[in-house]
Amino acid sequence: MKHVSKLKQCQTPLQGPMRIAIPLIGTRVAPRLCLARDVLVLETTDGELRAQRQIHVGRLSDPWAFLEWLAQQAIDLVLCCGVTRQACATLSARGVHVVWGLTGEAEQIAADFLAGRLSASEPSAQDRTRKKN
Repeated sequence: MKHVSKLKQCQTPLQGPMRIAIPLIGTRVAPRLCLARDVLVLETTDGELRAQRQIHVGRLSDPWAFLEWLAQQAIDLVLCCGVTRQACATLSARGVHVVWGLTGEAEQIAADFLAGRLSASEPSAQDRTRKKN
């Protein structure tokens, strides 16, 4: 289990029903949102896991199509590693919160998030900064 430790504690409320998406490569959180081949979708009520399923999305030629797909799935929250400022703004405009900077096994990320043990950042679209190489 590895999380980005320098980020602040996530303050996302877990009240009521929620659909949470974790973009995957294999069983791990995809390093970039647009690289995901599968998505782990969690359905929760008041922070308790009710159902989960893995959905194969394949390689989408248009990364914006993946953002649209997330919104169409009525996703409330995306737990991910890397996401561009534009993708964060697009999801935010559709009412989808983004918690980024997470690495590791998706099942562990999900368990830690639901248990309130996840250190993460939930920036606004304006606060999102991209790392430069």
